[in-house]
Amino acid sequence: MKDKLSDEGFTELVEKTLLQAARTSSDRRREHLASLLASSLAPDAIEHAETTHLLRILSELTDVEVIFLRYEVRMDREFLEQHRRILAPDSVGAAHTHSRALEKSYIQHFVMLGTA
Repeated sequence: MKDKLSDEGFTELVEKTLLQAARTSSDRRREHLASLLASSLAPDAIEHAETTHLLRILSELTDVEVIFLRYEVRMDREFLEQHRRILAPDSVGAAHTHSRALEKSYIQHFVMLGTA
């Protein structure tokens, strides 16, 4: 750990992570950020450049987009039920049309970020 604290790349990663954590109101996002930072401490951790890249992508995603991506990676019923309002909104009327338009915009954003 002492070696990590003297590593400029790691301290920069900690700083960027703390800034993002301070700017969010979402506990879930703070958990994602903490997990990303913790994984960079592991002996077999990915390079700082890769972790920084993942942190940059996470900073450009909304919480709803993170939920969509998580569901696309591992479609499980429990996660769907937990986030049904986002992943399977009502399929009737104007609200449905609005939801579909938002979903399309999320997909376009994923493509732009290179995550889709």
